[in-house]
Amino acid sequence: MKLCELLKDHEYRCSQDVRDVEISHITSDPRDVRADTLFVLTKGVTYPTEKLLPLVLARQPALIVAEEIPSGYSADIPLLLTPSARRTLSVALFRRYVGNDLSVPIIGITGTNGKTTTASMLTHILSQSGYRVGAILTGGIFIGDTRLSDTFYSMTTPDPALLYPTLRTMKDAACDYIVMEVSSHALALEKVAPLHFDIGIFTNLSTDHLDFHKSMEDYYQAKARLFSMCSRGIVNADDPYASRLVTQAPCPITTVGVLQEADVMAHTVEDYGLDGFSYLYKTKDFSFLTRQISPGIYNVYNSLCALTAAIALGVRPCDAKRHMAYFSPPEGRMESIHMSPRVYIDYAHTPEALQSALKTINKGKKEGQKTILVFGCGGDRDKSKRAVMARYAQMYADTVILTTDNSRTESPVSIVKDIIKGFTDRHRYTVIMDRAEAIRHALRIASAEDIVLIAGKGHERYTLDANGYHTFDERKIVFDVLNQV
Repeated sequence: MKLCELLKDHEYRCSQDVRDVEISHITSDPRDVRADTLFVLTKGVTYPTEKLLPLVLARQPALIVAEEIPSGYSADIPLLLTPSARRTLSVALFRRYVGNDLSVPIIGITGTNGKTTTASMLTHILSQSGYRVGAILTGGIFIGDTRLSDTFYSMTTPDPALLYPTLRTMKDAACDYIVMEVSSHALALEKVAPLHFDIGIFTNLSTDHLDFHKSMEDYYQAKARLFSMCSRGIVNADDPYASRLVTQAPCPITTVGVLQEADVMAHTVEDYGLDGFSYLYKTKDFSFLTRQISPGIYNVYNSLCALTAAIALGVRPCDAKRHMAYFSPPEGRMESIHMSPRVYIDYAHTPEALQSALKTINKGKKEGQKTILVFGCGGDRDKSKRAVMARYAQMYADTVILTTDNSRTESPVSIVKDIIKGFTDRHRYTVIMDRAEAIRHALRIASAEDIVLIAGKGHERYTLDANGYHTFDERKIVFDVLNQV
């Protein structure tokens, strides 16, 4: 494609007329540059990427995009200046792979917790209603039952180099809808800048990712961006940030809630703990009773959002109710993998998610049953939540086993030390740094009646440390131990 097909004149400045330069490759990866490349120099989040410019220049790309003239730049390669290199990258990739119009309605879900479950619920309802659905979820990309992503895929929202070819694949596959999780990182880093969402959904906002956003205000503003890109929105009215979001959003908003007055309400909520919940779904025009098998009272909010979105997209309320009744939690979301002892794997990696999972387990606990928790915290991520998670662990679990969880480049020992700061009782936890051994220990000390929660990794089938990715399947560890008994 010619540059003028990828970028419009007003989207960049250049001292040369480069509109007719032929481009067949677009990248921001210096290792992926060749002669026909439009290279976009993005500002690094953790590394000053401009240091790699000599490598790029040596490979002689067709054009370079940057936000300012790099220090010492004197090459004869045309330099395009743009206000936002990341936005320009997304726009160019969108036009390269998708064209000028995706023509498939997108439903975007954002929030600290509940994105994957809400997206999975909505995908389930739409699919069971006869629609072909593309789903972009944390840990997996799908068209119907066909998985497009590899085993080690771990993004919430893919980087632009993967996102836009994926959207084109979904368009070519004649998807009726695309349901995707939209992370705060994706919004702040302009990954989804060219997209327009038919519906945006806000689940909640709580402490997470403050290593990246620096403050809760920045985190909120990133989430709020989604609603400037939507035709309409659905917002959890019970979240503390909801009223502000509803006021600021430029699109029409439908509110859902249990406690605060909302457009859609859940009345007479019954919590059955690990066996699910029920409530009366009520709007000004109709109501119906819904009984769901997904454990966790917090899933009332996720299901309210999913049901409301499905009905807004044309699914009959009676069909939405019927399909939701048979929805099973997605992999790694309070996933039951053994019954005696009861063993659950959950992605809970924030204080609120861990608290909710433990409270759900304790809801139906019988006298004498113990809750045994195995968890750690990820490295190179928000450190402020580590001690808070420890406080919830001490409050709601009978036995806590601290271990590793995707330490990345950070010292696993330092991470565990940060967690320990949140405990007030030294006798309430045990440290076993080897995560596989920590899980084995939890299973060995559990009686047949006890409940074991393995938290933090959820759907992931790998572990990530300073040496990279390694295959790691918690389910296999559980099965191997319990099958020996």
